Order: sequence, then C-alpha cells, then structure tokens
Amino acid sequence: MNNLFIIGNGFDLAHELKTSYLDFMQNLIERCIKKESNIIKGISIPTVSVGRKFSLSQINTIVQSQPSCTTSLLIRRLLQNMALNNWCDIEHKYFDLLSSVKNTSNTDYRDIKTLNSDFEQLKKELISYLSTQQCKNALESYKNIFGKLANKNSLILNFNYTDTIRLYEKEISEAQIINIHGKLGDINNPIIFGYAANDEENNILIDKNDNEYLRNIKNLLTIELVMNPD
Repeated sequence: MNNLFIIGNGFDLAHELKTSYLDFMQNLIERCIKKESNIIKGISIPTVSVGRKFSLSQINTIVQSQPSCTTSLLIRRLLQNMALNNWCDIEHKYFDLLSSVKNTSNTDYRDIKTLNSDFEQLKKELISYLSTQQCKNALESYKNIFGKLANKNSLILNFNYTDTIRLYEKEISEAQIINIHGKLGDINNPIIFGYAANDEENNILIDKNDNEYLRNIKNLLTIELVMNPD
C-alpha cells in the first residue's frame, strides 16, 4: 500500500503546541517587556502593569508610541498587522517589504541587507521559541492512523520545524520521512524560513540581479539544499 502523509502546523496545534506565528509574536513581545529578550530595546511599561496579559492592540500601542523604543521596521509592520487583523504571517510581510525596497525615502526599507538582517534576527528568535514547544504525549487517534496506514512504501512530508512526529516512531518506523523545511537543532538540515514565492515572483526577484533578494525565498532554498546537500 502506497500512502502519502502531509504533516503541517495543524498537526502541532492538535498536540496543543503554540506554534503559530501569532503565538510566537505574542510571546516575543511579552519577553521583551519582561527584559528577557533585547530584540526590542527601550520598551517600558508602568510598574503596576508588569505581569498582566496584553492584547495585540495594546502591545502595538506600547511599541509604536514610545520614541525611545528601538526595533526593526519589520516587527513594527507585523505588530500593526496583528493589531488590525488578529493574524500574523511573517513570511508574507517580509515579501511585501522585500518587494517594496527602493532607494527612495517613500519606502520602509531602502537597504535590502538591513531587511535581511532584521529577518535573520527574527528567525533566531523563532528558532529559540519553537525549541520550547515540545509535546511528550502521543494521541491515540494518530497512533491508530499511522499504525494502520504507515508502512515501508509510505512517505511522510513534514513541513513543520518541530519533531512532534517523533512521538510515533514505533508506528512510522518503516516509512520514509522528509523534513522538507528543515528541522530544529539539525545542523545537516537546518530550518528553511522564508517566503514561498511563485514562478512569477521568483522571476521578478531574479531579474533584479542581486542575490540578496533571493536569500530568504523558501522554494529556492529548498532546491539549493537538494542540489547541494553538503
């Protein structure tokens, strides 16, 4: 029996892991407020408010309204979007900013290297955060599914950075697993974090004749990893 399993973030969420970008950003800002991270410097809140849970709009207001607060434009745009839409798509917002980079004063970023540096810093924070999201207990429903359908002819495409799938080592022992976007803590297959551009978007960026525009394009990074595994 040939079976293909596609594992996405819903798999982690089903195991009660807080692995959405919204969870990550909420945690990041709260850590900055508590001085546990310095990705946002100079942020301050009244002493009486320490320890309280902040809404997305309150977090956005705190960061945006403090002149002494220094953070990347990428994070500011993400916070604005979160406060308005209760949703966060880091990779898409990165691509929006990437597409608008020009040498004019009317854009957020005039230097592609600065944007990529800010994105890399955020990636490091994400890796650190996701490393704390681990589940110890397998779910019977998934045990049954993998136990009945996973065999030596099965392929598991894991799009997650986490290793939650390890909870089912017994059930999937014969199946082939591909961590298509990399894996936390694996130096031979580090996580691929970036925007999944379509063919048209890829061509537009390639035409710019500057590899900095391609540095965080997910599908190009995946191809490079396959072609050059070492």
